[in-house]
Amino acid sequence: MRGMTLGGWAKRRAIHTARVLLQKTRSILKRILQNLASVLGGEAMVRAANFTAAIVIARHDGPAILGLYGACLAVVTIVFMFAESGLQLSAITEIGAVRGQAAWVVGQLYLSKVILCAFAVVVLFAVGAHGGFPRIYWVIGGLITLRTLIQSCSQLQIAILKSLFRMHLIGIIQVFHAGVLFLGIGIAFVQHWSMVTLLEILVAGQTLELLFMSGAVYSARIHPRWPVFSKCLALMRRSVPLGLGYALANLIVRADVVVLSLLVPLPEIGQFSAADNLLVVTYLAAWILGSVLLPEMVQFSDSAYRLDQFMSRWIRLTAKIAIPAALILFLIAPRAITVLYGPDFAHAGVLASWMILACPFIVFNSLFLHHTIATGAKIAYLRIMFVAAVFAALLAYFLGRRFGAAGVVAAILIRESLLSVVLWLRHSRTSGVGVEIGASALS
Repeated sequence: MRGMTLGGWAKRRAIHTARVLLQKTRSILKRILQNLASVLGGEAMVRAANFTAAIVIARHDGPAILGLYGACLAVVTIVFMFAESGLQLSAITEIGAVRGQAAWVVGQLYLSKVILCAFAVVVLFAVGAHGGFPRIYWVIGGLITLRTLIQSCSQLQIAILKSLFRMHLIGIIQVFHAGVLFLGIGIAFVQHWSMVTLLEILVAGQTLELLFMSGAVYSARIHPRWPVFSKCLALMRRSVPLGLGYALANLIVRADVVVLSLLVPLPEIGQFSAADNLLVVTYLAAWILGSVLLPEMVQFSDSAYRLDQFMSRWIRLTAKIAIPAALILFLIAPRAITVLYGPDFAHAGVLASWMILACPFIVFNSLFLHHTIATGAKIAYLRIMFVAAVFAALLAYFLGRRFGAAGVVAAILIRESLLSVVLWLRHSRTSGVGVEIGASALS
């Protein structure tokens, strides 16, 4: 009788424990989905506004000017991503590890950001001076640089809010930012304002976002403390592996336009840029997804089993959404691009339809790479991204030189699919449940 009583008690306790774990899992999933909806929804609206600005440029100025805009944006983004030195990802991991010292960490982040952004501006000025570009290049490049500088500072504020789990504020601010942009872009389109005025509108909108994001950090009672310079240097050293990997990831995205600009005239670059805008949005959405999941991954990193189960769940979910969506967009992209950009961009529609097939691989790669970051394998992460970036640049150059924009599209499909295979094989070896994840991702 006593054995039966003990057995019944153990069974009831096991059931209670399972219910508690289920409730915690549901609570975590609900929080993640709410945070993801806020961050991704707000960022999606801002990117949609920027995408609309590119459409206005294309319709008013044609493929050549759109190609110039795309090339300048690619170069400036690459320089700032290398100068950023991983501060955004470090903000999440550093503040999450020592939440009680957040004010000191934020002070270190701010001073490091000022130093690194100043370095990026100097590099871009040197590039412009050495290139001997005409005045229009300086005007467009200068406005793009100013906007990217402000955006980089705003992204640091966003990373701090993510680490504090205040992601609902991010979405609200970015929706407001997007509204301002849509209003300004709409007026510019109707009034036929110049491209320079349109870029000034983008700068003004990004400035508003930075001000409101800074206010949100301050409202969280994070008042930065003036840091010791040596600690800033230590923070930047810790951030370098993450920063280089993140910069290499952006280099992979932006190098396509840069490499193509060395091989073909501006009108063909404009055709490629029109199609590539869709892919850039996908890269951004995938990295936002990974950054939203990263704080949860860091919390689970002390348990390999829980972290692997978490990864398995999200790979299944993203596969069920990304694969059907890519197939649908493959069919409608040619017509959609022509409707958006105009009949002069019919070739861009064909390029976009094939680019879109890389989107599921891009999402999976982001999940695996953020998993690598969460487990502290920074050197492995850096090696993967370095090899991928070198391979991507060489492949884009050789195929682009032979086949033009179509060759670069083929290079995108090859590199993203191969990177997915490499990351999945690595995850299979290190997790113990990789085969299960890979099988379930397609179920």
